[in-house]
Amino acid sequence: MKNNKTTYTDDVNKIKNQTNNLLDMQTFINDLKREDARSLKKIRTAKWIFISMLAIYLLAIILKPITELNIEQKIADGFYAIACFSLIFAGRYINRLHKNIDYSEPLYIMLQKTVLRHTIGAKRFLILAPALVLMDIGYTISYYSHFSYLAPFERILALQVVYIIVMVIVILMARPKWKNSRKPLRDKALQMLKDLEE
Repeated sequence: MKNNKTTYTDDVNKIKNQTNNLLDMQTFINDLKREDARSLKKIRTAKWIFISMLAIYLLAIILKPITELNIEQKIADGFYAIACFSLIFAGRYINRLHKNIDYSEPLYIMLQKTVLRHTIGAKRFLILAPALVLMDIGYTISYYSHFSYLAPFERILALQVVYIIVMVIVILMARPKWKNSRKPLRDKALQMLKDLEE
C-alpha cells in the first residue's frame, strides 16, 4: 500500500514538473517572439536612417562645388557615405538573423539560433568594424584642421582619443538595454541547451 502511495505521489510530481516545464517553455517562447519583433523593428528603422544619411552625404558631395576650402569636407563626406553603405550591408546580415524565424523548429536548433541572435559576439563586431573605421577616417579628416595649434601626430592622437571615448559611451549606453532585455533570453537558451546535452 505504501509503495502504491509513493508511486502515485511520484506520478503526480512528475506531471506537475512536466506541466511547469511546458508553461515555462511557453512563457520563454512568448518573451522571445516579443523581443525578436522589437529587434526586427529597430533594425529596419536603423536601415532607413542609414539610407537617408547615405543620400544626404551623396547629395552634399554632388551638389557642393569643389573649392580649396571644402575639399577636405568632401573627402570626409565620401568616407561617411561609404560607412553608411557598409552599415546598410551589415544590417542585412543582422536582419537575416531576425527575419522569418521558425519557432517550430527542433528545440535544439531553435535554441542555438536564439543564442546566436541575442549574443553580441566577435562576428557581429567584425561586421560592423569596417563602418566604424570609415567613420573614424571621415571624422578625423573633418576635424583635423580644427586642431592646427597641434603637431600633425598630436592632432590625430587627440581626435582618436575623442572618438574612442564616444564609442565607449555608446557601448555603455547600449549595454544596459541588452542586459535587461536580450541577455536573459540568451542565458535561458544556453541553460536549456545545457540541460538537453546532459
